[in-house]
Amino acid sequence: GLKNVEIRVEGWETFDQPCDKIVSFGAFEHFTSPKYDAFFGRCRAFMPLKGRLALQTITQGRRTSSFAFGKHVRFMVTRVFPGANIPRPEDVVRASREQGFELVRAESLRFHYARTLEAWAANLEKNREAAIRATNERIYDDFLNRYLRNSAAYFRSGEAGAHTFLFEAY
Repeated sequence: GLKNVEIRVEGWETFDQPCDKIVSFGAFEHFTSPKYDAFFGRCRAFMPLKGRLALQTITQGRRTSSFAFGKHVRFMVTRVFPGANIPRPEDVVRASREQGFELVRAESLRFHYARTLEAWAANLEKNREAAIRATNERIYDDFLNRYLRNSAAYFRSGEAGAHTFLFEAY
């Protein structure tokens, strides 16, 4: 077993203890851009030199003027993730640097995320009747097709992205 390890599931706004490692998974895209500096600043305040911050987030993909993609984004930020603010990868790095972090590694996960969405879609299809009983047919169809399948296609095309970043405090 691991000694001297504490794992906590807690929002960054309330966390207030020294630590040498922080993992943020799937939360950053729900912050608004004015909170980026506050998030990284708070993380940095609790870390020693060389402390590590691992961050995984959905990111903006390549630039596109696709009307279909614009409709998809509107659906996502109104129906699936209300108020989400999908950052550009460079904005994540910039905000971290301004608060005392160095980028150690960044990796695109978009193909992996597309496969994840496809697996979720397959599981939802296998449980179609139960899903419709729990919600209704319109919600089932929206989430299967408009969310899971369309999202997978946009991650595959590069119009949507997902990244993992590893930062080190300096």
